[in-house]
Amino acid sequence: MLNCRVGKALMLLSAVLSLLLVLPTVMADSKARIVRLSYVDGDVQLDRAEGQGFEKAIMNMPVVQGAKVSTAAGARAEVELEDGSTIRLTPDTTLTFPELGLRDSGQRVTSAELQKGTVYFVIRKHAGDFHVTAGSQQLEVHDNSEFRVSATPQELELAVYKGEVKMPTGAKEIKVKNGETLSLNLNDQSQPTPAKGISVARYDDWNHERDQYRDLYASTGYSGWGFSPAYSYGFADLNYYGSYLYAPGWGMMWQPFGVGPGWSPFRDGAWMWYPGAGYMWVSSYPWGWMPYRYGAWNYVPGYGWAWFPGSNWTAWAPYTPVRTAPAGYVAPQPPSGPVTTRTAIVGSGGTTIYPAGLGQPGTVLLNRNLIGPRAATVIPRPAGVAAPTIGTANTRPGTTTVVGGKSGVKTAAPASSTHSVVSMGSTHVSSGTSAGHSAGGGNGK
Repeated sequence: MLNCRVGKALMLLSAVLSLLLVLPTVMADSKARIVRLSYVDGDVQLDRAEGQGFEKAIMNMPVVQGAKVSTAAGARAEVELEDGSTIRLTPDTTLTFPELGLRDSGQRVTSAELQKGTVYFVIRKHAGDFHVTAGSQQLEVHDNSEFRVSATPQELELAVYKGEVKMPTGAKEIKVKNGETLSLNLNDQSQPTPAKGISVARYDDWNHERDQYRDLYASTGYSGWGFSPAYSYGFADLNYYGSYLYAPGWGMMWQPFGVGPGWSPFRDGAWMWYPGAGYMWVSSYPWGWMPYRYGAWNYVPGYGWAWFPGSNWTAWAPYTPVRTAPAGYVAPQPPSGPVTTRTAIVGSGGTTIYPAGLGQPGTVLLNRNLIGPRAATVIPRPAGVAAPTIGTANTRPGTTTVVGGKSGVKTAAPASSTHSVVSMGSTHVSSGTSAGHSAGGGNGK
């Protein structure tokens, strides 16, 4: 009996020690942030900060701490932060993200370093602690500010369209205010003075149109899900590329334009490996950010595939689960076993797929498709209908739940963030549990 008790005590001690060893990793993961590569036009390269250097960038790729984005001649890119703040790279520009994290207080901290080229920054209310380095100069940025920075090894130009940007220079701080431009010779130690006025730059119109697009569509459509301004990245694309529907017994849901009866949400995209997160799903559709970081997908009889966002906006998932599916559906699954490939293409992954007649706003100056919100996307929630949640409440008779069970077998959706996904080149259904990470998308709860 004594030996039995000793054995149990040792097992308990071992479990506790194992938990203590795991806790730092879990706690570290809880401060991980991802932001979105929300626009790609031309030859754009991205370094995922996983030791393999640059590769072809794909729209909707997660951008993590340490990542680097580079545009070639004629190429442009945009990075969208959680609150809709944007960083837009013009041709021949390289930008790194030395820091993308969360403080203990929950405040976001973002550091961007412009190595060369020209970047437009649109910083909104919930961006948090935001810093820019350009030409060895530190720029302190406040909420609700917009500015353009150009940097070469010898010169730096800062033009402020809105708000104020501060530049510490020795014992004195230079403040560049709305409507002012600061030109700085990096080889000259004299202290410059901001000048009134801002010269027109080649990509001002592109920057303006991308702003106009987000302002129009991020404030349009169904808002009954409780989208938070602090987590609004990708919301404009939902309104531009899809519509909101109400299905009796299911509630409000979202569906993309231009998909047929045979379409499924994980048909086109890529599995990409990120340190600390494992394989993440990168959708080939221009709207494919929120629906693969938050909530869950369901197949609704009579309607087809639809996305239900859930209510968790403080944690992101490497990929969202499929809660209900038609009989015979094989759920998505990332590559298994040792990591032998950084990117695994599925279907037409690697190329963005746009609905007919709806290109990428800002790709052709000026994009005439950007004519204002379509009334068809603005559907109010019926009176007395609560905002939808994801889980067993969205499992309906006659459908198949694919959550770690075989296709055709109804299994209850677990409370934890258990993801089932389509195996590539296989017919079996299996699941992997992915812990949610702070500051991105939810786990469908």
